[in-house]
Amino acid sequence: MEIKWLREALLELAALPAREQAAIDRAVHKLRQDGPYLGSPHTSAVLGASEAIRELRPRAGRSPWRVFYRRVGS
Repeated sequence: MEIKWLREALLELAALPAREQAAIDRAVHKLRQDGPYLGSPHTSAVLGASEAIRELRPRAGRSPWRVFYRRVGS
């Protein structure tokens, strides 16, 4: 699965503490491996979002940080 980052998201990621960056990197790696099959507690739908936005939840939801993403195309 290909993952593309917004420039602003990369800047925000770079400003996080190293521990949080590493946790997000591990979560993104899981998303790359499992794609749309990655489930809870690692990912969840964002309720109330107008599009099919999901949140990636580092450290199985124990991190205070979330990465919002959506699928584009097939």
